[in-house]
Order: sequence, then C-alpha cells, then structure tokens
Amino acid sequence: MSAGIRLALCLGVVSLAHTQSPKPSTSCGAAWSPVGDRIAFHSDRRNPGGMSLYVMDALGKNVTGLFEDSLYSGQPAWSPDGRTLAISRGEAKGDRHIFIVGADGTRLRQLTFGSGVASWPAWSPDGRSIAFDWDPGQNQDVYRVAASGGEPTRLTTDPARDNLPKWSPDGSTIVFDSRRNGGWEVLSMNADGTGQHVLVTGAVPVFTHQGDRILYQASPTPQATNFFIMKPDGTTARQLTMGNHSDNSASFSPDDASIVFCSDRSGSFELYRMQIERAEVIQLTGRR
Repeated sequence: MSAGIRLALCLGVVSLAHTQSPKPSTSCGAAWSPVGDRIAFHSDRRNPGGMSLYVMDALGKNVTGLFEDSLYSGQPAWSPDGRTLAISRGEAKGDRHIFIVGADGTRLRQLTFGSGVASWPAWSPDGRSIAFDWDPGQNQDVYRVAASGGEPTRLTTDPARDNLPKWSPDGSTIVFDSRRNGGWEVLSMNADGTGQHVLVTGAVPVFTHQGDRILYQASPTPQATNFFIMKPDGTTARQLTMGNHSDNSASFSPDDASIVFCSDRSGSFELYRMQIERAEVIQLTGRR
C-alpha cells in the first residue's frame, strides 16, 4: 500500500477559472441519519464554488436546501436523536465555526468562536459532546465542546496536523487521522485525549454503529483513494472499493450494511450508496 495517501475530503474548494463549459457541481460530506431515512450533505449546486447544506431521502430524491445565504455551510453530522445537525459554517476562505441547526434549517446556534477554521464535527453517542478539528492559526488539532456550549477542550497537542475525529459507539474512544509521522495515519485515543496510538496507514476513519469495525481511506496506488475496513485494533484490514478514482467521506447506514460516500468515479464528485457485502454501487446525485 502506498504511504502517500491522497486525502480527498471534498471541502468545497472549487476552481472558478473561466472555461468554455460550466464546471460540474460537487456533492460530498454525506451523513446518514440515525433512522436511515435521510442523508445530509454539502454541495455547490446552487452557487458554484460555494458549499451549502442539503438534506435528501436515502434514495437521493427530495433534495432540500437548508440555507439561502452565501456562507459556507457543510460537513454535517446528525445528533443521536436525529433532530439536529452539527455543521461547519462561516466564510469559505475565512473563519468558520461549529454550529448546531435543526434538520429543517431552523434553530441555528453557534457553538465555537474565535479565529480560524473549525471543521468536521462529530456527536458523542450520548449527545452531550461534539468532537471537531480546529486550526486557530497555529496548528490543527482535535477538540471537543459541550453540545450546550462552553469553552472547547483541546485533545491533541502534537505539532503535526490532527483532524477528522469520530467516536466509538460506546463513547470511550475517538479515532482521527494525523500526519505526525510524515504520512497520513489513523490514530485512536481515549475520549479525554489520553492513550494516543497509531492503528494503520490511512485516513478519515469512521466506526460502524456496532463498533466492531472501522472504515478508512487509503491509497493502494498513487492514482487511487479507496475504502478499507478493519477491526478496531487495526488488524485484518481488507479493501472494499477498487479503481483509480477518489472514494471518500463515508457514512454507515444504521444497520451497517451500506455506506453513503463521495466519489469522482463519474468525472465529478457526487454521492453514491454501496451495499458492502455485494459491493453494489448506486449513484445518488448528479444522475443524468
């Protein structure tokens, strides 16, 4: 496996260079609701180059935008009760903060403040805390903040880039990725930031709802970013997706049988749904 992982996250950085044909829209950052009936994601379909938040049903239909302004709004994470989304929101090329918003776009509330970019929130299983990564201008690290608000707690302090935290189903462990050893690696730590250790070469880890496996991204060849799955201790890793394209930002269905993810396999970044055991892939957005 190549150590040089292409960490593609579809953060919404879209070139605005003039071309003869319009650039395809980007849809990514999908999060499957706890009940399984809805998928939240971000897309620049309304405003090319500017990401905004959307919700659709699990088949890719009935797409609804939650905001009409020009602010960046994306990277959604569902609360355990399915009523609320934690998101990153702010200036596309400036400060962004963690907000909480109702699944219908109402009751918007800001959780983090200050300068820098706060990204990729993740709810704790009990709904009391939100882990996220934040770069206030010096270094990107993993933090956690109470869902009710308050001062964030810094969990990682390594001078390398640490980001994209995800909780284990029992709330005892947080996995994240880091470049502290030169290349991207998946690390695990206790929920209080102690016990940090490397699991595997890779990035963007996410637990199954049962907690028995971790899905992550890795590059088996320099041209590809594919999905792999392993046990929580980093053993028995196996490859799930193939091909010289970029598969990223996956979210499990409530029964762990399927994932929704972002990929450029059709030429632009769109959302796909895959049944894991059958490896059947269905395109959800950007279909013609």
